[in-house]
Amino acid sequence: MRTNSPLGAIVGLAAHIRGKPDWAGILRARREAGMLATVAGRDLRPAFDAVWADLRRGRTADALAISRAAAFLDPALFIREARRHGIFRSSKVAFHSEPVEHIVKTLLEDGPVLNWASDDALYLQSVRNLLSLAPCARATRQAVIAELTKRRPVVVKSCIVCVDRAFRPSIDHLPSEEEQLAEATGQRDYFHREQKAAGFSTIVTLMQEVVGWPKTATVLIDEEGIRDGTFEHLLMEAARLGEFMEAEVQLDAYPYRADLVGGQGKTVIISAMDARLEQAIQLGYVHANMQSQLAHRYDDAEVLRVASLRDAALELHRVGGHYLVERREAPQDRYVMNMPLAPQIVRLLTDNRAFREEALYLHRVGREAFAWDSYVGDMPLLPGMTVMDMVKVQRFFTFTATVFFQALDQPAFGGDRDKLDMRSRIPVFRDDVLLDRLSTVFGEQIAKRALEMLSFDPKKGGHCDIQYTPLLHVDGHYMLPMSVLVSSDLIRNTLYHHSARLLPADGHDPMVRGLREALETCGFLAAEGIKGKFNGKAIEIDLLAYAQGHLFIMEGKNAFHPCSVQEMRTSFDHIKKAGRQLTRAAEWLAAREVQTRVFGSLGWKVPPATDIRTCVVTANRIFSGYAIEGHPVRQAHEVLNVVTRGIVTFNNGERYRFWRGESFSVVDLLDYLEGNTLVRDSFEAMNESTVRMSLRGGGQLMFRTFGVDFEGLRQRMQERYTRLHDAAHEAVLPDAVLP
Repeated sequence: MRTNSPLGAIVGLAAHIRGKPDWAGILRARREAGMLATVAGRDLRPAFDAVWADLRRGRTADALAISRAAAFLDPALFIREARRHGIFRSSKVAFHSEPVEHIVKTLLEDGPVLNWASDDALYLQSVRNLLSLAPCARATRQAVIAELTKRRPVVVKSCIVCVDRAFRPSIDHLPSEEEQLAEATGQRDYFHREQKAAGFSTIVTLMQEVVGWPKTATVLIDEEGIRDGTFEHLLMEAARLGEFMEAEVQLDAYPYRADLVGGQGKTVIISAMDARLEQAIQLGYVHANMQSQLAHRYDDAEVLRVASLRDAALELHRVGGHYLVERREAPQDRYVMNMPLAPQIVRLLTDNRAFREEALYLHRVGREAFAWDSYVGDMPLLPGMTVMDMVKVQRFFTFTATVFFQALDQPAFGGDRDKLDMRSRIPVFRDDVLLDRLSTVFGEQIAKRALEMLSFDPKKGGHCDIQYTPLLHVDGHYMLPMSVLVSSDLIRNTLYHHSARLLPADGHDPMVRGLREALETCGFLAAEGIKGKFNGKAIEIDLLAYAQGHLFIMEGKNAFHPCSVQEMRTSFDHIKKAGRQLTRAAEWLAAREVQTRVFGSLGWKVPPATDIRTCVVTANRIFSGYAIEGHPVRQAHEVLNVVTRGIVTFNNGERYRFWRGESFSVVDLLDYLEGNTLVRDSFEAMNESTVRMSLRGGGQLMFRTFGVDFEGLRQRMQERYTRLHDAAHEAVLPDAVLP
């Protein structure tokens, strides 16, 4: 087979070597004769598609021949693209792993021919180790499918009830089921609400691909199954399946490894090759959770004087609750929401003034977007819709949910409260009715846009994430898990889903601009967007700063805080790219004549720097404290705190100044970038732990991770830094706060 296309060339080579013991000799001879083409990364995607097509048809020998040919042409490129496209994930073939495992095993044995780099060989071995658990994952998947098929008429709505209860437990939903499930995982808080939501996503995928959606999806629930924990366990098994797939992503996307425990194929442990990476990730999530908690404790007298949305809803329930929420006994005993859209209610829902809860939320959104000079509510979220428009849409649902759950939480006379809760907590609306109701309040354009962004329709395919698209649109009806909807960060999720950012009108990056202005206030020379050329290629530096003979090169990556392993991949790709950019920038500016030319163009009348420091500055907290290609990764708000405040505050009010003196000096920034202050304190206070997850068939998947010893961290602060007066009632920058 002779063709000029890259795919044709690879497939042609594969046809020549298929099933031949001397395949390597054949390819070497062609290379010596100049008959092998050069391939690029884009050329391997169609080759991988061909591999998967062969695997689906049971042509393992053909798939192996294509893999060998592609790997022989460029081993490093083959592994890089294989990881990028997830070519060795058994989840893509319903965990029927034997053909994939055969290819990976053979490629490893081909090591003397293919000359794998040590990291690439380790990756292949890790994939093979994880594949040893694929039969257990397949057994788990089959068990979940069997349960979904058995309970098909009731499973969707019953699972949504369980997930919604996790996001806002009813007053009589005792934690005993939660405790039993947590004990089964080996950790009390392991099966948390986000995992239930993730488990539901896996269930929706299996309903789409295998089981099919019943006509009763929006109507029927299994009350006894909810009560006895049947659906909780189903969500747990589905979540475990999701965790296995996340382990596949970890191996593909990050420098993690999988090892067999005790030489057995039934237990595999996933761990970071560099413990600092896992520590930085876990510390990032700890800090993010702290931000969420602090958002509800922001001590601003002006904000606290603003009316509360919850109070307004509770007052409405007090004076007219029996008109708003009606208990109907036929065809079954349940509560029904009858909120009349009276003019005074519409005025309340459409008021451009933010309620207290919304003001706190907008403050956090603005701070995360580094929007210090603009009112974030007026910023465009998407074409035709502002941030405040979406806040008001969520206000509609929050107001409705508050009134509804206030009624649900009242004692039920002559009925079973738990059953009333199950039957009532997921309202179902015909799509035209919900559109009409929202249109009455916000206008048809906003109503249609909001429903489009907040709903998931299984018929349209795609991935379901109930926290991103909490409205489930099935057969002309919307199911509203109101606790999930009210708890979701709709602004962040909408922006992430549409790859958008809240940016000023002129399009500049406010994070980099804020850093520049802060450094200039401290006496640095600073400039944004420095352009040049190095080794014939264009180069651009986000932020360049100079002080006391030190030159600081900063690359900003303004990405969202990730909520999953898949989302984290975007952030990691950003910092890898930033590492490459910083390496080139540092090499370029290492030449004194380049510095002289750049400083002159900026009007800086200073001599060339004797010391060059680099930093990847990120908007989110994941990876802060890690280093990429030797360049420290730091979070932007933390950098600002180092430069402008130098204070760390604990939740109990204890405050410590970590600057060397009473005011900022350049050496404080150097200490921080070298990891000598806050970074070292936090990492030294982290303890290693292991999370264990069980699969069907006796399989065990373990994750080596870390947790923060907050008391140990406090002791380090006491020993190393100057104690200031307590600030239990002060407003503080969240990134300067520790629990």
